[in-house]
Amino acid sequence: MAPKRPTNTGKRKVGETSAPQPPPNNRTFERERFRSRYHQDRYVALLKQAMWPERVFSINPEGPFREIGQLFIDQGWSRLLNPVTDLNAELVREFYANALPENPHTELFPYETFVRGRVIRFDRDALNQFLGDPFPLRPGDMDDYHIKVNMGTFTLPELFEEVKRFILLEGCNYDVSEAGREFRAQYRALTNPAKIIQKFLLYNVIPNSHLSDCVVEVCPLIYYILKGIKVDIARTLAHELKKITLQGKGERETRLAFPGLIMGLIKDSGMRLPNAVHEQIRNPINDAFISRYIMGETKKSKSKSASTSQAHPPPPEDHHAAAPPQQPESHDAPASVQPPLFSTLLLMLSGSMRATCIHGTCCQPPTGRIHIFSSPST
Repeated sequence: MAPKRPTNTGKRKVGETSAPQPPPNNRTFERERFRSRYHQDRYVALLKQAMWPERVFSINPEGPFREIGQLFIDQGWSRLLNPVTDLNAELVREFYANALPENPHTELFPYETFVRGRVIRFDRDALNQFLGDPFPLRPGDMDDYHIKVNMGTFTLPELFEEVKRFILLEGCNYDVSEAGREFRAQYRALTNPAKIIQKFLLYNVIPNSHLSDCVVEVCPLIYYILKGIKVDIARTLAHELKKITLQGKGERETRLAFPGLIMGLIKDSGMRLPNAVHEQIRNPINDAFISRYIMGETKKSKSKSASTSQAHPPPPEDHHAAAPPQQPESHDAPASVQPPLFSTLLLMLSGSMRATCIHGTCCQPPTGRIHIFSSPST
């Protein structure tokens, strides 16, 4: 019997094209775009990785959330709040491809790349300069936040609890793993100011497409920003860019984050940007977004437990769901509610059920209503 021929499901894998691609070594080497054939092959490998664009944060300095906006301005992060919005995917992939060392497991990471003839650095000092020098440091110095991170100070019980109590709503705690370790803060457990800062960090500083929570390692940074303590954010950005560059070479595969930041670095290098725009950063996080999706979400969350009791005040002896007023037991249903034939059948069924009911409560009317709430997508 002949073997079965493979069937075509019609589905394509991510990054797959209809035309067969020749092996990378058969490609013409594009010297003006890549440092070497190795980096050109890396570019081809990155074609399957989608971008994770930042968001523009446009908080009205005279609006109701001006205090949160001022925290970002005081840190000197205006350029992080307003990344370049016209994105060229080819340039972003060239940035990451040319930044990879040829021997990533043995060579020191250079924090340097090559884009269309321009050498671009993205170490801590270069990024701090790009941001407008918000955190000047002498060589070898480090800010308080990163000192504590490196020393593991934020894991000490006293400071760990202080951070948790400051950014979480009263009565809320971190999620606990099966091993008994507190490892995650749920988005709904954060205070409203902490939610805004969490959005900013997971889009523009520590990229993560999973926005419904954050790991506890991010919480001290939220705490520092809310406290108004200056943070050397350029050091964090350099570390994140390095992790994305090394994906698949000791780091997990991930999306290509910071396209707006990268476009800004390329633009500052003096290179003339191509006209092609493959993607745009849209839907800024502004006062309207915060009012609807953050403040509005919190109000809905708080009203879940109260909505039923507001509709029907519970009797004193019932501390659970509110019950509708009990009607006197009668063998005659109101004619306006039930037709006579249906009433007769209902009474027969009711009598049968009461005969087998031990506590005499299983036939009582329901004690509450089901309320369905839908949270807006963020």
